[in-house]
Amino acid sequence: MWFSLKQIKPAPIFIYSILYSIVISTATAEQGVNPADDLFELSLEELLTTKVHSRLPESNSAIPSTVTIINQESIDTQRAIFNDLGFILSNYVPSLPPSTMTAFNRSTTIRGRKMAILINGVPIDTPLRTGDQALRSLDASVLQSIKVMHGANSLYGVGSSGGTINYITKDTAPGSATVLSSELSKSAALTHIEDSGSTSLVQSLKGTANNLSFFASAFYEQVDGFFDAEGDRIPSKTAGNSSIGLPESKNMNLYSKLAYDWQQQRVAFSALYYEHAMEDIYETVGGDVISRTKATAVRTPAKSNTEDPGSKNLILSLIYKHQAIFGSTFHAQTYYQDYDNIFGAFIEDSPLVRSSDMVGQSTITSKKYGLRFDFNTPLEALFDNQRTALDWGIDVLRDKTGQTLLSGSIGGDTWTPFMTMTQHAPFVQFQSNITKRLSTKAGLRDEHTQIQVDDFNTVFGGHINGGEVTFQKTSFNIGLVYKLTDYTEIFAGVSEGYDVPEIGRVLRNASNTIEFDSIDIEAIDNRSTEIGIRIKQDNFRFSFTAYRSTSDLGLQLTAVPGTDLLTPEQTPESIEGLELTTQYLYNKYWVAGGTFSWLEGERDTDTGTEYLSGQRIPPLKATAYVEYKPVKNTLIRLQALYSGERNRFPDDIGNGEQFKGKVQSFTTFDLLGRYQLNNASITLAIHNLFNKDYFTVFSQSSNLDRRVIKAPGRMINLTFKISY
Repeated sequence: MWFSLKQIKPAPIFIYSILYSIVISTATAEQGVNPADDLFELSLEELLTTKVHSRLPESNSAIPSTVTIINQESIDTQRAIFNDLGFILSNYVPSLPPSTMTAFNRSTTIRGRKMAILINGVPIDTPLRTGDQALRSLDASVLQSIKVMHGANSLYGVGSSGGTINYITKDTAPGSATVLSSELSKSAALTHIEDSGSTSLVQSLKGTANNLSFFASAFYEQVDGFFDAEGDRIPSKTAGNSSIGLPESKNMNLYSKLAYDWQQQRVAFSALYYEHAMEDIYETVGGDVISRTKATAVRTPAKSNTEDPGSKNLILSLIYKHQAIFGSTFHAQTYYQDYDNIFGAFIEDSPLVRSSDMVGQSTITSKKYGLRFDFNTPLEALFDNQRTALDWGIDVLRDKTGQTLLSGSIGGDTWTPFMTMTQHAPFVQFQSNITKRLSTKAGLRDEHTQIQVDDFNTVFGGHINGGEVTFQKTSFNIGLVYKLTDYTEIFAGVSEGYDVPEIGRVLRNASNTIEFDSIDIEAIDNRSTEIGIRIKQDNFRFSFTAYRSTSDLGLQLTAVPGTDLLTPEQTPESIEGLELTTQYLYNKYWVAGGTFSWLEGERDTDTGTEYLSGQRIPPLKATAYVEYKPVKNTLIRLQALYSGERNRFPDDIGNGEQFKGKVQSFTTFDLLGRYQLNNASITLAIHNLFNKDYFTVFSQSSNLDRRVIKAPGRMINLTFKISY
């Protein structure tokens, strides 16, 4: 069994960390530490060429699609307001819906489709039986940047039909001074200060010694209750009694990276461990969808022989890079991941529970091994162009995933059989500046997937005759970028995405005999077309994109009437949408900006055309912010998020069919103030400034009485950070 957060005592950790900081700061006081070394304010070009490995072109002017880069300064600003990766991303990525305010990302999509979630290029999700927790597979304190690719792409393969979110962890550049940083944060709900908010501590150390560079950090957070605008406790199980929430939890993130640079080569090893554990002490008492009566939380005795619901994520990665091998830049990565999604315990009369006390609990376990090889080969000799290159390589992956039921402890009977997926995908990408104003990018990816299952008896009396199924898809992408002026460019592109269906949902509830070799489910592929314009001047940024995504066999999880189950349905579907981002620097004191997103989707069924559910399509969303720097080292930021209405299934409201509820609009505001003096900073932030009383988009669209749950009311957060 993994190391448990139950073993952690918060007080000794905080005391030890403070003493450790004093010792290290004394040891490094004479090393000429420059506090500015702790900043990673990256432009796109700096991010893609100097800090991290990427399969994107070196300049955003060569990208015929939409890419959002969130740097560390922006990440730290948002997590000082509300430390949730869904919240951080929704403020910068136009088509990503507002945060669910839960540990689940079940209804979180990009452009209405599933997104691939990576950590330094390592795929995190479990496509064969997803637990919908991959978005929160690490803590934001360890991030240097987040790279988000909008729409289908064939750069990273399976799971990226809607887009790709790549979390880039912190690194140390050769020659950097040794810096120790400590960060302490405390938040509270102003509508109910007692037993609310969170306390967190981040301790990090980075530096270099000759050719060796290192970075290490430890994060610990204890979260108490969340309270709504009326001061009432928000149920921690916001998606049902087997779900995982953010309140009443403990979170830990340990990360280290060691790199050695010599001549034109680098080898780096990193290890990341993240654990989110929710104390299962509150049950959800359902509200009412039709009257919009909110669900409430009732404290209950702890269930014996159960484990704290949450997630555990371990990633080990070894990277080798050579800047000049056979005329190319070579990048190789091997990795291992051990990932557990532990659901909350539930009580019911079914084969899924113990006969002694009718308590059930399950966990999804996934172990991955992978290899990634990339070559970047310049082709200027052939094309007489300094910006012509070929990226080529292969990705190899082995993933074994299954879902076990509790039987006295986690690891009992199997609910979803263990499935072994092996993949290999060679790819090639060509990029060239055809003229001074016209550039192109095109590529192919040939994905081969094999899924194997042994003979298996289901808990519902069915039998699966084991075997193998294979999927193969060659996807392509092609696009053009044309510079109208030195500041304005237009782009257009077509790209295909590819997903493996969630076979585990089909197998786990079978009550008859299934021949796995002839299972009636197919791989999901879609084509995304987009056109747009980008303007980049000294004090002004603007982008506008229109897109359309189609699939001959899309995938929607549809509610099974009278149950809590979702079953996959594959039908033709199409999605259309608009995205806009803007930023204006008025002068050195004032800057303002925002985003806008609208999308809609439909699918074909046996009875005609119907809208895609709220699990896929969020309402219109707009964000806006203004920042003011009245004096040196001082920042004031006011930001707003507006979520519109969506009511595509009026006849289904209140009938329990999931994700067909009516979503009403709401607007929230956040305020942040920061002051930095030398190597220390203090930040005061207020989330939901005007104490807006509202239901999240997730809770409204869910259309279930137990999910009619309010969002947090006004919260205050104080953060102190110092570098030695």
